[in-house]
Amino acid sequence: AFAEATKVLEAHPGDAPVEVLWRSGNGERDRRFRSRSLRVNPEADTLRELREVLGETRVELVRA
Repeated sequence: AFAEATKVLEAHPGDAPVEVLWRSGNGERDRRFRSRSLRVNPEADTLRELREVLGETRVELVRA
């Protein structure tokens, strides 16, 4: 799924940074990663395609 998500992000280049929140589910602390190479256009099509790949509840747009 990660490779498919990367393809979606690469297909929608833009100015918004890409962050991943990793939750292991085994009691470990959550980890947050920010891509150094990927920036995306956070339009509706991008979010829809990412949700198709990763799941409806696993993708969200956060404005900083």
